[in-house]
Amino acid sequence: MQQLAFEAAWDKTIAPIDRANIISLFQETVDKNEQDLVTVPIRQAVNHNEDLLVMVLIHNFSNADFPLTDVHASYTEADELIAELDFSFPQLNIRQKTSIPWTFIFPKVTWQKSPSFENGRLQVSKKKKN
Repeated sequence: MQQLAFEAAWDKTIAPIDRANIISLFQETVDKNEQDLVTVPIRQAVNHNEDLLVMVLIHNFSNADFPLTDVHASYTEADELIAELDFSFPQLNIRQKTSIPWTFIFPKVTWQKSPSFENGRLQVSKKKKN
């Protein structure tokens, strides 16, 4: 059975209203397991450094852990690439049958175009080894 978890730092700092919204989103999307790894948008924003922040709920529906190391993430809006970047979060291992919220930060230099924050989607995949 799928469970919702929060990374330790998130668990200590997340606002109660944000926690409630994430729990609600988890409950609404937990049955949509068409593939092993699914990302569900929570919110997108641009911070004071002009970094694009993309917060998603990551569902690992598979029977294997998914370490968030050596991954490629791309953010699109209406199927148009907005930003992409390689990430590695060695402290984060998404256990099998577990969902977690996470924020991906794309510096402005990685943007292909400015975001509109409409129809946004984040795709995460393991980087291909050369």
